[in-house]
Amino acid sequence: MAPSAVVTVLSIILFVSSPVIPIPASFAEGILVLSTTASPDGGSKVPLETNDMKLNLAVNQLAILHLLRKGASGNKCEGMTGMGRGDLEEVQRLREELASLLDTQCPLRDSVAEVRDHQEAVSHNQQKLENYVKDINASNNNLNGTLSQVRITVSEMSSNLLKIQEDIKRLQEQIAMKEQDTQKNNTTAQLHDGG
Repeated sequence: MAPSAVVTVLSIILFVSSPVIPIPASFAEGILVLSTTASPDGGSKVPLETNDMKLNLAVNQLAILHLLRKGASGNKCEGMTGMGRGDLEEVQRLREELASLLDTQCPLRDSVAEVRDHQEAVSHNQQKLENYVKDINASNNNLNGTLSQVRITVSEMSSNLLKIQEDIKRLQEQIAMKEQDTQKNNTTAQLHDGG
C-alpha cells in the first residue's frame, strides 16, 4: 500500500475513534511533503527517504496530532501544544504539587482559626483577671479604710479605758480614806464612852 493510502486510512481511523477536531486526509498527506524535495532539474518532487521511512514519519506525525486532538476533547495533560513528554511530566508534577499545597492549606487555615480562637480566649481571660485584680484592689482599699477607722476607734476606746481606770483608782482611794476616817471616828467614840 502506498504511503498516501496508508495516511488516508489512518486519518479515517482517527476520525472515527475521536471525532473531535478531525484530521482530513489531505492534511495528513501533506505531512509526507516534509520528507520530500524538488528534483535538481526542477521536475516533480522526489523522496529524500524510502517509502517505509516516510510511512513511519507519517504515523508519528499522526500520533502527535491524535494526542493534540485528545487534549482538545478533555485530556488536559497530553494535549498541550508544543510540549514534549518531559514538559508534560513537569506539568503533571506541578499539578500534583499544587493539589498537595491546596490540601495542606486547609489544615493550616483550621490551625490558624484555632490559634485565633485561643488567642481571643486568652485575651478574654486576661481581661477578666485584670477586672478581678481591680476589684481586689478596691476591696483592699475599702478594708484599709475600715481598718484605719477601727484603729481610731480602738485608740479612742483605749483612751477612754485609761480615763475610766483612773476614775476607778481615784474612787477607790476616796473610799479607802473614808473608811479610815470612819474607823478613827468609831475609835474616838468608844474611848469617850469608856472614860
